[in-house]
Amino acid sequence: MKKNSDKDLIAGCMAGSAAAWEEFVDRWGEYIYSIIQQSLRSSNWAYSQEDAEDILSQVFISFLDNQKQLLRNFKWRCSLKTWIWIVTRKTVIRYFRKKRWKTVPIVEAAEEDSEDQEGMIAPDRNPGPLEQAEQKEKEEILKEIIDQLPERDRLALTFYFYDEASHAEIAEILGIKPHYVGTIIFRAKKLLEGKIAGKIKKNE
Repeated sequence: MKKNSDKDLIAGCMAGSAAAWEEFVDRWGEYIYSIIQQSLRSSNWAYSQEDAEDILSQVFISFLDNQKQLLRNFKWRCSLKTWIWIVTRKTVIRYFRKKRWKTVPIVEAAEEDSEDQEGMIAPDRNPGPLEQAEQKEKEEILKEIIDQLPERDRLALTFYFYDEASHAEIAEILGIKPHYVGTIIFRAKKLLEGKIAGKIKKNE
């Protein structure tokens, strides 16, 4: 029997095909479970075999929840394999946060939040037409910057700017050092500022 391509497989799952979903589970189940096992072994969490199996169930449930919203929101900015890896890592982290309520001391979390928010201005809850246009232009420039980056950098910025994840969360999800996340974000902000300044100067 001919296997579906990744895109056809996701399309079939979104369309409610039982055969496509069965193929999805068969194709990715072992891979997802290996990510869970690897994540648990590399963490300092106390866990059991039951935890691993619960997380595996939650990963598959997450693909079907809210009328398959997770599948529908996948925009193919990365490979399906990378995306499944990210979804699984996120699920592992959420599972233990829910189970233990925290993964880092409160003081560290507060410091991380303050570092992330440094230099950021709270958005106006009721922006006018000019502010809306400026915000849209910034978003378009940011997307242009992100799309030009290597995959890991692109994912880090996507989590930071669109998912509002902290440096520690991004580092945990992608398996990189928190300071590397900070470097990526710093460079992106500088690029964004430079491109915006260039557009303003050009329009003067």
